[in-house]
Amino acid sequence: AIHAIDIALPPKYLASETTKRSIERSIVPLHFIVYHHKANMASTDPPITQQEIISTYRQMNSEMQSLIQQLTKAEMERNEHRLVEETLEPLDPDRRAFRLVGGVLVERTVREVLPSVKENRVNLDTLTKHIEVKLEEKRKETFAWKTKYNIKTQEEMEAEQKQ
Repeated sequence: AIHAIDIALPPKYLASETTKRSIERSIVPLHFIVYHHKANMASTDPPITQQEIISTYRQMNSEMQSLIQQLTKAEMERNEHRLVEETLEPLDPDRRAFRLVGGVLVERTVREVLPSVKENRVNLDTLTKHIEVKLEEKRKETFAWKTKYNIKTQEEMEAEQKQ
């Protein structure tokens, strides 16, 4: 069965006026199309509704966006730590340095501050790599889901129609 979502299907996909009316009644405000074919689903998979497919796909995209935001934030913090580290390294170890700890500015020496800045940067490097791995796994999982249920975004459908 073909399920249309928020776009007009080309005539080649509509078998009859009855089919067209039933599709139009099931339109919900989304921006992609799901083509369901029994051949695409394994026989051991439990039945899944169009709404569940779309909901899962949207959830996966949302999780990817969240990971991208986390990655961006971690990279920005890592770059800030790197800049502070590069600024402090050439300085005299006994020189005064101020560090913000829990919203309070604390006076220390470069010798006391530099090791913790380096450690934080290394931790942020590790965190960044971990988030990148999770993001790549989520991309693969989302692509597999999209392929399994033949989900097409509105842009993909428009590109296909132009060809």
